[in-house]
Amino acid sequence: MIRKFLDISTGHLTVHTREMIDAGKYDDTLSYTPWHDYGWFVWVPTDQFTYAGCSTDLRNCFDRAKALGCDYILFDRDAQRDEELHYYD
Repeated sequence: MIRKFLDISTGHLTVHTREMIDAGKYDDTLSYTPWHDYGWFVWVPTDQFTYAGCSTDLRNCFDRAKALGCDYILFDRDAQRDEELHYYD
């Protein structure tokens, strides 16, 4: 099976959300892997309930990924911006 991922800037997440991920506050909610020191590779939850406790900026990124048919998001510090999402950084 081939799966798609959305490659977007970590700037689509607020500093607070990034700190929450780094501090492990989403460990019980999300499935993700650190992407070197530059971001995270995150599985996009399949239902709204799974990410109901996530921040609005993170949920917006999940919704964008789903709209594009992606199963994962690579939040990368050096990736391009997505014009459909708010950019915080």
